[in-house]
Amino acid sequence: LDPTQARFYTGLGCCQMQLKEHQEAISAFLMASELDRVDPLPFFYMSECLLTLNAPIEAAIALQTVISRCGENPLFEILKNKATLMIE
Repeated sequence: LDPTQARFYTGLGCCQMQLKEHQEAISAFLMASELDRVDPLPFFYMSECLLTLNAPIEAAIALQTVISRCGENPLFEILKNKATLMIE
């Protein structure tokens, strides 16, 4: 495992989500988003944690970041659509 790789923190955050350690997962997703400033996935997962923690405003902000990071990349079209629907 290489802690300088964003995917390490994304994986850690996903594991923490499964364990219902949502605050810890958010911290891991934040680290992943700092290491990779293009990938929208950490913010998407973070929004799910925030919704679980009853923080809808923060979740909406995270989802806006997902949409922004997805841009027009066709690889992220489904994720972008899902984030858009979640905001509505």
